[in-house]
Amino acid sequence: MENKTGKYLKYAIGEIILVMIGILLALQVNNWNEKRKLSQTIENLFLVFEKELEDNIWESNSLINRGYERDSITTRFINNEISHEDLLKNPRLLSPFGTNTRDFVDDNLDALIDLEKELPKKYIALVPQLKELKARIESQRKWEKAVVEMSMQRGKELADQLPTLYQTDSISIEKNINYYLSDPIFKNKVIHYNHYELNENTWDASLIRTSAVALLWQIKTLRGGADTTLDKFLKKFE
Repeated sequence: MENKTGKYLKYAIGEIILVMIGILLALQVNNWNEKRKLSQTIENLFLVFEKELEDNIWESNSLINRGYERDSITTRFINNEISHEDLLKNPRLLSPFGTNTRDFVDDNLDALIDLEKELPKKYIALVPQLKELKARIESQRKWEKAVVEMSMQRGKELADQLPTLYQTDSISIEKNINYYLSDPIFKNKVIHYNHYELNENTWDASLIRTSAVALLWQIKTLRGGADTTLDKFLKKFE
């Protein structure tokens, strides 16, 4: 009986060990599957993130170009290079307190930053740049909101000061043009607003563009998709 009991105990212990090994193997396989799925999710995220970056680059270009266009017109106005005839031909040429807004997308950027600790080694070096781009987008949104608020404020002040602002008859247009070209306080407000919009809003868009272009090139290189030279790549977004 003692011998049989010993054999049964050994058999039971062996069965337990085999079950434990099976469980550990199953857990190992499950962990491997989960890591494989996560790795694929991350690769897919980077794939759609490339498109997100491209969209943000084009949005930046649009905002920057419009900002410099406005600055060119404002500079001409400040230097008294816009004539009465210029404004008579195009009463809205100056548009002193207008602004432009852009919707920079960062959904996939946020997702990648949230997965920072799970990123494969080849992507780890990109983390600081991902966070820098996020900070620049947030900064642009903050300043864009401030510029929009100032645009509305300056527009209201101009409407209160110039009752004929929205009139389209010839007499009203003449009054508006004379006000634009002769009122020193109006000119000071135009200068202040132009600096505010260009130095903050457009400047942040330039920083976003720089970060997005650099990230896109590095990601394409890491993923084996940079099938051109850096010069040709940069010209694509000019």
